[in-house]
Amino acid sequence: MAGYYLLTVGLNLGALILFFGSISVSRLSLVPAFLIVLTLLQYFLFKSLKSERGYRTNYGSPLTSDEENKRNEYVSKFMLAVIPWMLPFMFFFPSPLKLLSVFVHFIGLLGGTLIHRAKHKNDILSREQNEENERIEQEKKEELGTLK
Repeated sequence: MAGYYLLTVGLNLGALILFFGSISVSRLSLVPAFLIVLTLLQYFLFKSLKSERGYRTNYGSPLTSDEENKRNEYVSKFMLAVIPWMLPFMFFFPSPLKLLSVFVHFIGLLGGTLIHRAKHKNDILSREQNEENERIEQEKKEELGTLK
């Protein structure tokens, strides 16, 4: 991640130097600046958010606590990765286009979840199938027990 940040921040600094005459800072530049701060706060939130077994209040999520913790890791890393992509919106784009940095922020929120889902899809599906098979087996046992 450090190499990624050195590259992207270096490219942003190089762009600032090369295109110094094209810098466009306005009041709407505060939107990407605010989103960068918000993204950093969300990075720390998702990084520290740990779900414990048996103490879940996540409104019916189909993920187990371990799967949620993995997803939170992906989201936190992805949130950190999108920050350099918001810097050009602060310095270069015309005022109305600076609002597009909101979409970059949403990409950060959704990207980690989508990558987690893509990488661990088979594991989650097999776990859900095993749980369904156990439920069906338990129902059969209960039916046999009540018929005796």
